[in-house]
Amino acid sequence: MTQSAVPAPRASDRTALAGIAATSAALLMTELALTRIFSVTMFYHFAFLAISIALFGLSASGVFVYVTRKKLAHRQTRELLCIGGLLHAAATLIALACLVRIRVELDYSPDNLVRMLAIYILAALPFFTGGAVISLAFSRLTGLINVLYAADLVGAAIGCLALVPLMNQLGAPGVVMSAAALSAAAAVCFAPATWRRRIGDAAVLLLAVPATLQLSGLEPFDVVYTKGYEAGRVLFTKWNSFSRIGVYDRAHQDWSLSPKFTGPRGPSLFMDIDASASTPILKGTGNIADAAYLRYELTAIAYHLVERPGGFTALVIGPGGGRDLLSALLFGARHVEGVEINPIIVRDVMLERFREYSGNIYANPLVSVHIEDGRSFVRRSPARFDVIQASLVDTWAATAAGAYTLAENSLYTAEAFGG
Repeated sequence: MTQSAVPAPRASDRTALAGIAATSAALLMTELALTRIFSVTMFYHFAFLAISIALFGLSASGVFVYVTRKKLAHRQTRELLCIGGLLHAAATLIALACLVRIRVELDYSPDNLVRMLAIYILAALPFFTGGAVISLAFSRLTGLINVLYAADLVGAAIGCLALVPLMNQLGAPGVVMSAAALSAAAAVCFAPATWRRRIGDAAVLLLAVPATLQLSGLEPFDVVYTKGYEAGRVLFTKWNSFSRIGVYDRAHQDWSLSPKFTGPRGPSLFMDIDASASTPILKGTGNIADAAYLRYELTAIAYHLVERPGGFTALVIGPGGGRDLLSALLFGARHVEGVEINPIIVRDVMLERFREYSGNIYANPLVSVHIEDGRSFVRRSPARFDVIQASLVDTWAATAAGAYTLAENSLYTAEAFGG
C-alpha cells in the first residue's frame, strides 16, 4: 500500500506561513524584551511578570477566538489574519509607549495597585492580539496544520536567536519596536492580493509615525520612570542583552565616607545599572593626589593594610566608574587589574563618552581593565594580588530570560573567597 505525497503549499499558503513565523518571532521578542524593561522600570523580580502576562494574553486570545467563532465565520480567513496582524503591531507600540511611562513603587497603596493592573492589561495586549492571529490560523487553516506548526516553531526560534544581537544594538524598547515591524510585515503577508498594496501603505504609516517621533527627539518609547523615580537629566543611556546603563547629571552620594574627613570632595556623575546598582564617575584632574578623600572611604580599608613604599598589586572586581581603581593608585599600587563584566561601562562610558571627565582612569598606564566575569578571571589568571576588592558588585538586574533573578551572586560563596 503506497502513501500519497503531501502536496506542496501554494504561493498564497507560503506567504501565510511567513506571516505566522513573523508573528511568532514578534511574540517571543516582545516577551523577552519585557523582562528587561520591567527590570528597569520596576524591579528585577518583576521579570517573571512578563512571562505570566504572556501566558495570560495568549490563553485569553484562544478563548476569544473560540467564543467569537460564529460571529467571525462570515469573514475570510486571510482578511481576519491581515487585520489581526495590523492590530498586533499597533497594540505592541501602544503598550510600549505606555509601559515606559507608568510610575510603580513598592508599596500597597490603592494608586499603586491601579497602576500595576494597568501594566498587566497593557502588557497583555500584544500577546492577546498576536495570539489571536496564531489561534485563527490554526483553527481555520487545518489543511496546513503540520507546516503551520513548523512555521510557528521556526519563527519562535528566529525571534530568540535575534534577541541578543538586537538588544545589543537597539536596546529593549528597540526590540519591541522591531517586533511591531514584524507584525506589520505579517499583516502584509496575510493580506489578500487585492488588499496588499493598501495594507502595505497602512503598515508603513503605522511604523513611520512612531519611528519619526522617536528619531525627532520626542522619544515616546524611552524609559521615563525607573523604580518609582523620574529619570532626571540623562547624559547617556545604552542597553545590552543583560543591562541598561545610565549616566545622570547629578552627584553620587559618598555613603561610606568617614565623618573625620572635613576637606573638599571633587564632583562626580551618577551611573547606574538597571536603575538600581549605582557607581560614581569621579571627575579626574590627572593628579591622583587630588582624590585624597578616598583615604577616608570604608571601601579602601584594605589598602591601609598593604600600603608600603615598594607598592603593591590589586585586583578590582567591578570597577564601574573607576573609584576603586583610583583608590588603589592613591595608596601607591604599582599595578591594578580591573575586571568589569559590562562592556558598555568599559567601552562606551569610561573609554569613550566620559574618558576625559574621569581623567582617563581606565586608560592609566598602571591600570589594566578586562571585560570578563570576575570569578572566571580569578580562576583563570596565574597572577597573585595583594588586595582583591569587590565593592557592592550586585546589579539587581534580571537576566534576558527572567531566569535566576533571585540567585545569589557567585562572587559571594565560600569557594570564591577560598579561591
